[in-house]
Amino acid sequence: MGIKKNIRITERFSAEASLNVNNVLNHNQLLDPSLSVLTPGTGFGQLSAEGTLPRAMEFGIRVNF
Repeated sequence: MGIKKNIRITERFSAEASLNVNNVLNHNQLLDPSLSVLTPGTGFGQLSAEGTLPRAMEFGIRVNF
């Protein structure tokens, strides 16, 4: 998802502010347990590995003249 705002400073100069966001809802998608997790005594049956990347935001400013 992205948002941009164009800001006019003078007739010749303007600035553009932008925000880009990945994984906006920040919803976890857990992976299936692997064989390394299934060894006795090390958290059998726990789904702790996350399959998605956490939310990432990118801010930017562009000056036009």
